[in-house]
Amino acid sequence: TISKAFPQLYFVDLGPLVAPDLFKKTNSVYFVNEAIRKVESMQMWDGSVSYWPGFYTSSWWGSVYAAHFLVEARKAGYEVKDNVLKRLLSFVAKKSKEKHTYDYTNYFENRREFRKIASKEILYSLYVLALAKQADISTMNYYKARPFLLATDSKYLLAGAFALIDKWHAYNELIPKSFTPEVCDRYTGGNFDSEIRANSIMLNVLLEVEPNNQQIPYIVRYLSQNAYKMINTQEQAFGFLALGKAASRAAKGNLNVALLANGKQLNSYSGKDVNAAGAELNKGNVYLKANGTGEAYYFWSTEGLKANDKVQEEDNFMQVRKTFYDFRNKNEIRDNNVYQGQLIVCKITLSGFDRSVDNVVITDIMPAGFEIENPRLSASANNTWTSKTPLVYQFMDIRDDRLLLFTNLQSRASQEFFYLARVVNQGVFQKPVIGAEAMYAPEYHSYNGAGWVRVSSTKFGIAKSTK
Repeated sequence: TISKAFPQLYFVDLGPLVAPDLFKKTNSVYFVNEAIRKVESMQMWDGSVSYWPGFYTSSWWGSVYAAHFLVEARKAGYEVKDNVLKRLLSFVAKKSKEKHTYDYTNYFENRREFRKIASKEILYSLYVLALAKQADISTMNYYKARPFLLATDSKYLLAGAFALIDKWHAYNELIPKSFTPEVCDRYTGGNFDSEIRANSIMLNVLLEVEPNNQQIPYIVRYLSQNAYKMINTQEQAFGFLALGKAASRAAKGNLNVALLANGKQLNSYSGKDVNAAGAELNKGNVYLKANGTGEAYYFWSTEGLKANDKVQEEDNFMQVRKTFYDFRNKNEIRDNNVYQGQLIVCKITLSGFDRSVDNVVITDIMPAGFEIENPRLSASANNTWTSKTPLVYQFMDIRDDRLLLFTNLQSRASQEFFYLARVVNQGVFQKPVIGAEAMYAPEYHSYNGAGWVRVSSTKFGIAKSTK
């Protein structure tokens, strides 16, 4: 929610260009306001924010992230409830005083380094508190005196916190004199750390407090060259914020760019964002011809379905499988032949290999002739469909055509989930794959089970005669 709304605070005009279909009836103001209301509804008794709606535990990084968003939203003129922000900042201030450390792995000049550092949530908290004019100077000084506890991006955050309260001497002591990329392991939970996000945070801090810093072009180049790694919502949000702010500054020049397709000019850029779409872009060659001084950035977006394209079925670091059973006799349905009106028990099995991973989403898309009848069969009273290793899910999203389960993957263990579906339409339908992916580490994934389902009018597959 926050990752989609945060950039719209700064780039009001860019959203309709990137995703015009979403902005036909609404605008960025609507989406930001909806995000504010959603975040406010997820606040818990202690002021923190949960990761999922209705979830019972706090997300520390998520709470700081939410506080950052709400502080910036209020600065941009949006209405944020005083009691919500006050309680949230109080939680952030309390957590920032914890002297929590953890084992950190980063990479420098082809060497892998291990050390104990302060939790990145702490330094992010100190930066957001300073941004909200509630700086915790004593805690800031504690970490300023212990730079060995700070990762590189944490140093930028702490330096930025000092700059926000006009302590420029401390800022200059902490900020590195030159840019060295922070390369670290990817986290699938906790603080959701990754290489792209760490360097994007560094660029965001410099653009906020010292926009003329000479490191900025080098970080922009590094992020641009590694944009293909920008996969999860944290990387996209911080990366887009940083590169977008840098692009806005770089675009202030005397530059004109003509968009040509098949020798015909379709549009031109002269300082104000423009877009072009249509059949002309799908035929022949497209050219950009620039004149003047300055820089401009472009993106190319296509959508559609590949003809006769099949999903590659594979198991990378995990395995997900779906099995159909007849509800009445408990027999496994092996041939994908079912009949109209039949109740089907769907069993989802998620198995981990050598590593555990947080925040895995299982996407189970129904064949067109099926409807989900009871998505919580495992919890039904007097239910004989049970499992010794039930799937413990954090959130369930039930839609017309699919079931989404959000859970954690346990290494060398299997978990099962049962739900009930009804066959409603006759015909032959595609059976989509069932997929499982780690939300913050997409190399962890599994796709399996594509095929066809034949739905007959009777149990024996005999069609009714008609005149």
